[in-house]
Amino acid sequence: MRERTREYLNSLLPHDSEYKRVEPLLEYKKDAREHLYPVIHDDVLQLIRVLIKSNGAKNMLEVGTAVGASAMLFASFMGEDSRVITIERDEDSHKKAVENITSYGYADRITPLLGEAEPIVADMVKEMQGQFDIVFLDGAKGHYIYLLDDCVKLLRPGGLLIADNVLFRGMVSGADKLIRRKITIVKRLRKFLIAINDREDIISSVLPIGDGVSVSVKVK
Repeated sequence: MRERTREYLNSLLPHDSEYKRVEPLLEYKKDAREHLYPVIHDDVLQLIRVLIKSNGAKNMLEVGTAVGASAMLFASFMGEDSRVITIERDEDSHKKAVENITSYGYADRITPLLGEAEPIVADMVKEMQGQFDIVFLDGAKGHYIYLLDDCVKLLRPGGLLIADNVLFRGMVSGADKLIRRKITIVKRLRKFLIAINDREDIISSVLPIGDGVSVSVKVK
């Protein structure tokens, strides 16, 4: 997407009552960006907000907590009776997320887990299969393909699998030059995009917003 078009579309994003209720989180999100923590793009955040509302989501799994800003926003969008489980493998980021989630008053709705996503998600399948309305992948991009099967199992029928940064700076589509040290990530993301479109238990679409986001709905 051309930068001027992106800027125009982002200028249209609302700052209604729901966003005002989470203004402290949006300020923290701005602070996180200044401190070089990974932060979700505004247009992707708005898309997820729309999907949460249309899906009636109350239970969400996030892979890639960073410092907790997105998990708190998702919990706000889903309401007081929501639940977010979020996984982070970096110990320093996890510690900061726990502090933020507690200080902002979300400890009763958000469960932050520390560790590698693949074994944690595999263990969750044993106890929580079919219990999530949304699974959001925003962690290590090269691991999306290995998480796919278990993430689909965790979704209820009609649940959504959302994966962020799937076009990875234009390198996945070939729109931008491939950086040699990123070849493995790009190859795995291409496998992921092929897989979500080939599966019969989900229907998928890939949108060129943010750094590319895929949305898949689990069908019966």
